[in-house]
Amino acid sequence: MLLKEEDAHMSAAWTYLLVCSEGLTYLGSTSNLKRRLHAHNSDNNSGWTKGRKWRLLAAKRFETRQEAFAYEALLKVDVRRRNAWKRKSTARAKIVFARHGIEFDFAKWAPKKRQRVLPAPRPDYWSQQNGR
Repeated sequence: MLLKEEDAHMSAAWTYLLVCSEGLTYLGSTSNLKRRLHAHNSDNNSGWTKGRKWRLLAAKRFETRQEAFAYEALLKVDVRRRNAWKRKSTARAKIVFARHGIEFDFAKWAPKKRQRVLPAPRPDYWSQQNGR
């Protein structure tokens, strides 16, 4: 059975990336992008996005909700992929910030590189192992 054009559109879903004036980003999924963005910006919002004006930065369309929500879950676990999507959206972020009169600060925007912290050497351990 083939779906009608409007039925196929209704079953589509999105994984999206929002940005606020502080440069914070929010990752989510929905089957109705316009309604979800409105909900994030609503005074009735009681979630993490409450109290900020969110703007759409990027969105990726999927044929099913399962695909969109699975991609969101992947991005939330795989920081490298999420940061890559954020970096690819830098040009759009500059446009969105300029359109709303917000100064774009790349230092705040760019994903932080994780520094590998090695433990300090323990001389007592090595001396015990070598019989010294």
